[in-house]
Amino acid sequence: MSGVDLEEAAMSLGASPLRAILHVVVPLMKPGIMAGLIFAFIISFNEFTVTFFMYTIDVRTLPIWMYSRTVSSLDPTTLAISTLIIALDVALIAWVDKLVAGKGSLF
Repeated sequence: MSGVDLEEAAMSLGASPLRAILHVVVPLMKPGIMAGLIFAFIISFNEFTVTFFMYTIDVRTLPIWMYSRTVSSLDPTTLAISTLIIALDVALIAWVDKLVAGKGSLF
């Protein structure tokens, strides 16, 4: 059954259009919305070029701080944070895969 069929079925069983949207359509959209939010977070968190050209002296983002630490010398703190960022990205991508594809697949 498609989402339209489920919405029509809910309304034919007595649900109002608003209730059908809230209880049928929104739960069907939730995995796609969550996947989009997580991918947007991953892309924006890992985007260095935009933050490099738009940062100010008062505000330093994590990518700019990491870049300034690696320019002068290779700091172990930066390497540890990079490892944590990669692990977080992999965990979020696995979570999106579980949300979108269901229980049957992982990568």
